[in-house]
Amino acid sequence: MTSHTPGPLELAIMDPNKDPVEFTRDSLSHGSGPVWMVWAPQHPKTRGTYPAPEHAVVTATTGNGPASEANARLYAAAPDLLAALEELVERRERVAAKLGKDPKASSDGRYDRARAAIAKARGEG
Repeated sequence: MTSHTPGPLELAIMDPNKDPVEFTRDSLSHGSGPVWMVWAPQHPKTRGTYPAPEHAVVTATTGNGPASEANARLYAAAPDLLAALEELVERRERVAAKLGKDPKASSDGRYDRARAAIAKARGEG
């Protein structure tokens, strides 16, 4: 399985005058207002910076409906959220191992939900 696009990921608004017209047109069918996208400014194939890069690696387009900006923000934060959750789980496992305890102990299912979310993000669950 391949890895996700490395962060940081950033929000941008698509420019219908510069971005692919058919791509923008599909997004516009979901509402009115700006078309939000998530892009990878540090990706090796990205050339230039917003608002006018020569070439941008776009990882998601969330349309222009009422939840579009909120969805784009969540998508852009996903690599950071995954890394933070992995760190928390690894720390819990290290501490539990030192104490000779089960990392699931007294977690009320949070440990299992965290492991399941990590597996889902990695395409393992």
